Amino acid sequence: MKKSSEIKSLPIFSIMDGKEVGNVRSLLINAEKGIVEYLIVETLSLEFGIKAIPFEKIEGIGDYAVTIESDASIVELSDTPSAHDMLKKNVQIVNNKVMTKKGSLLGNVSEYYIDELSGKILGCVLTNNNEVDGQVILEESILTFGKEVVVVVENIAEQLVSFDDFVKAVSAGKKSSGAAVEPVKVAEVKPVVAPEAPQKAPEKKPEPISEANVYEAVVTPKVADVPMAEPKAVAAEPKAEPKVESKAESNDSTADVAKQFEDRQALFLKGKRVTRDFLGEDGKVLIQAGTILTEEQVLEVKALGRNKLLELSMSVSD
Repeated sequence: MKKSSEIKSLPIFSIMDGKEVGNVRSLLINAEKGIVEYLIVETLSLEFGIKAIPFEKIEGIGDYAVTIESDASIVELSDTPSAHDMLKKNVQIVNNKVMTKKGSLLGNVSEYYIDELSGKILGCVLTNNNEVDGQVILEESILTFGKEVVVVVENIAEQLVSFDDFVKAVSAGKKSSGAAVEPVKVAEVKPVVAPEAPQKAPEKKPEPISEANVYEAVVTPKVADVPMAEPKAVAAEPKAEPKVESKAESNDSTADVAKQFEDRQALFLKGKRVTRDFLGEDGKVLIQAGTILTEEQVLEVKALGRNKLLELSMSVSD
C-alpha cells in the first residue's frame, strides 16, 4: 500500500539498462474504475510530448524508486486513446470536497492510498477539523470520483475507520488472499500428474494411431480428386485484393478519428486559464501563465502538432 504523495517525484529506473529514465510527475486516474491507470513521466530525454507508464508495466514501487523492465514500457500518451478522457477529466482527488449522496458536505480529502500491485484506490483520508479528522473512507463507501467532489454513501459516518484499523484491514486482506491460493495448487495439481499419466499412456497409444492411419487412407483419394476440378487457382486470386483495400480504409478512418480528437481538444481549450508558462519547441515562452486562451493561441499550438496540444491540455484549468 502506498499513498499518492509517496509516489510523486520518485525516480524511475530501467531494470534492463540499470539506469534512471525519468521521474514520476503525476498519477492519471481512471475515475470510473477507481484505479490509477498511468504514471505521467517527466523523462530525461529532449523528446516532446507527454510520456506515461501503464500501471501494469510497473515492476515495483519502492520507497526509493519506481522500477520498470526497460524504457520500452514508457508510452506516448497521444498514442493511447483510452487516456484522452482521463486527461480531460483530470481527476486529482487530493483537496476534493467529500459529499454524501444526498448533498451533505463532510470535509476534504487530504490523501489517498493505492494498492501498489494493481493501482486500485483503497481509501481516502478525510480532513474536516473535528472528531472525524484523519479518519479513512474505504473504497467500498465511495460512489464517485469527480474532478471537484468525491461522492460517498449516505451513512458514511458508520463506515469511517481509523488509519490504524485501515492498515490492519488492508494487511489482513492481503494475507487471506495469499493463503487461499496455496492449498489449491497443492491439492489439485500434484496428485493428477504423478500416478496416472505414465500408466495410461502406453495402453491407449495403438488405438488412436491405427484410426489416424485409416483416416489418412480415406482422405488421400479425396485430395487427389480436388486438383481435377481446378478450383484452387480460382479461389486464390480474389482473396488478395480486399485486404489491401481494408487496410487503406482503416488508415483513413484512424486519421479521421485523430483529426476529430484534435478539433475537440482545441475547442475544449478555448477560454481555459494557463496554469504555468507554456514553452514552444524552441524552449521560449509561447503562452504565459495566467493567460486566458484565445482561439488564435489554440490554433497556433495545434499547428505545432498533437503532442504539444496534449501538453497544453495538462497545463490549464477552468
